[in-house]
Amino acid sequence: MIKRLLLIVLLYSYGILSAQEISYNRTETLRYFQNMDFESCLEWLKTKQLDAYNKSYLMDMGYCYYMMEMPLEARDTYLKIAAQEPLDFQANLFLATIYDNQIYNKDDSAAFYYKMLTTIQPQQSKFWYLGGRSLNSVREYDAAFAYFEKAFELNPSSGKITVAYAKALERRKEGDRAAKVIDAFLAKDNANVDVIQKKISMSHKLKAFKDVIYWGELLLKDSLPPASSFYSYMYLAYSYLNTNQIDKSIALCDCLIEHNLGAEQITYCLALCYGKKGDYTRSNHLLDECIELNLLDQAQTYFRAKADNYTLMKQYAKAASEIDTSFYIFQDPIDLYLAGKIYDDLKNKPKAALYYKKFLSQKKNPASPLEAKLENYIKEYLKAD
Repeated sequence: MIKRLLLIVLLYSYGILSAQEISYNRTETLRYFQNMDFESCLEWLKTKQLDAYNKSYLMDMGYCYYMMEMPLEARDTYLKIAAQEPLDFQANLFLATIYDNQIYNKDDSAAFYYKMLTTIQPQQSKFWYLGGRSLNSVREYDAAFAYFEKAFELNPSSGKITVAYAKALERRKEGDRAAKVIDAFLAKDNANVDVIQKKISMSHKLKAFKDVIYWGELLLKDSLPPASSFYSYMYLAYSYLNTNQIDKSIALCDCLIEHNLGAEQITYCLALCYGKKGDYTRSNHLLDECIELNLLDQAQTYFRAKADNYTLMKQYAKAASEIDTSFYIFQDPIDLYLAGKIYDDLKNKPKAALYYKKFLSQKKNPASPLEAKLENYIKEYLKAD
């Protein structure tokens, strides 16, 4: 969508400029653009030898780079225009868009060009909104608030702008004002998904379960909304639970899981629902699923990495403790070997032998050549005791 918009801007604006810049005829360029053949257009443009600065030529070349997903080259081309004409609308628009795509992870650059756009077209709410968003990204919250406030002043009927302004108010600890902004919007338009979701989030935070249910059911009125509304569904499910509408909560949770929107929070909500219904067996089964979802395989790696850190810090007891915790949770006998090896390296044979013996008792049948090798080493180590 943004690429199409930029092309429209480009074609409209530079149809006028080309009449002024006779040294560069855009007829061939426009033919390439109409055929979406940007690669050939770029090669053709490179054959041109222009003696002086030519805005139309640079803009067309920059757009070819942009459409061919060559952002560095596009950026450098537009910067040449901005250097000559700092207030050029198209150059600033393209530069803001390029940086806003986070190609360089430099949101401060995006913010700079959105600021320029608000200077060039101060009545365009979208540039104030996008500038505020970029300023938020670099934690310039006071400046971002001013931009969101201006955007809201210019376009209070925009749902995205209203939500951004409400969030900025909340960040300033002005929750009451934020609530009034959201409520005033919904009084005029109760169908905007962005604003409804914000209302649900605010109501959930205040434990206003009836409000969550009202707006949540309105959100679900026609069909299951997109995955971006997940937290609104989750808040609705818990509000049903908290108002003893257990069957509704279960039905919603099952629906979310069916649409691949289940998560640990939804499984936990289901567990609580079945607990309230007295089905403790099913509730415990769901709680076991929560535990499995929460204990990621990577956690074992993290425990071992912490043990390595403590070993390097010569805090050996803490290192062994991390390995013990990993074994307690994951029941992987390799952890017993790793703990034993810590004391083995310290020449603390009694403690090393204790862990090694536990390893042998857990691993009676080696599952891999590595485990067989470890078993042989441990047996030889214990023989020498």
